[in-house]
Amino acid sequence: MPFGSDESQYPEDLWRWLQDTEDRTGTRFIAMPHNSNLSKGYMYAENNLAGKPIDPEAARQRISVYVAVPTLEYLRRSGRVSFAQAALADLLAIKPILTMRNGWLEVVGKVRTYRRALERVISLVEEQAGRARVELAVVHANVPEAAEEFRRKIEARLNVVNTMIADIGSALAAHGGPGMLGLACLQLEAEPGPG
Repeated sequence: MPFGSDESQYPEDLWRWLQDTEDRTGTRFIAMPHNSNLSKGYMYAENNLAGKPIDPEAARQRISVYVAVPTLEYLRRSGRVSFAQAALADLLAIKPILTMRNGWLEVVGKVRTYRRALERVISLVEEQAGRARVELAVVHANVPEAAEEFRRKIEARLNVVNTMIADIGSALAAHGGPGMLGLACLQLEAEPGPG
């Protein structure tokens, strides 16, 4: 039986119904807004239906992106790190973990071994999201099998509603090189909409 606006006007209730139906039946859903002409402006509203503001800062607080870099060789080639830094990191098996803050890439951690870097990426998301429901994008640079394995580890540790796997993008892949894995996480609102 479909879920309609006669059931609830709150999108969060639809998302909850989709998740419950997915859990019960194994069916996967993609929800897309449609018919903006009939939405009475809700599609582009500044507040959600519960009256809370929808703004970039609210979104930034719920989104995190972390990328583990397997080698500094490509960062050295692009001039982002020196030959000495890349050589020392390679010698000590130091792998940086990057994030985006205010539009800039920042190093949020350095660990020894790539396996530990990937574990740290998951831990960083766990620290931020706790047991909140999350939607994830596992991103990779030409390593789809490793991305699938990473997805399984993440889904075992987080309260995941939906996960997708995607290429990391040519700009970041050009600087970080093949083998990079990353995680983009959207923490869903903890509070359900009224109704």
